[in-house]
Amino acid sequence: MAAASEVVLRCQVAHGSESDFDCWVSALASRAINAPGFVGAVIDSDTVEDRGHEWALTYRFSTREEREAWLSSKAYRAALADSPELFAIPPVEERVDRGEHPTATEAVVSQWFQYAGS
Repeated sequence: MAAASEVVLRCQVAHGSESDFDCWVSALASRAINAPGFVGAVIDSDTVEDRGHEWALTYRFSTREEREAWLSSKAYRAALADSPELFAIPPVEERVDRGEHPTATEAVVSQWFQYAGS
């Protein structure tokens, strides 16, 4: 089994842009599903006092190379460039490389998203 690679996109949504952000996240996920090596995605949010909602969008790929190809793809770059008004501050990318053996939770989440994406 190859090591999985992820990118976590940390976003702080601008007040009043939550509905548009939901649409943006759906469109980005649809594009990611078609990317080579895409394994799954997890979307998580947290409400932070005085800062509104902060989101962590995690996209997992089979290899580091496939992740990097997605991050440099026209579809991904355009999605970020076309919607700056959605964010209180620019999104931050965090690259994560997982080991050869995923945890039980990682395996279940990965299987669920593979099923949901088919």
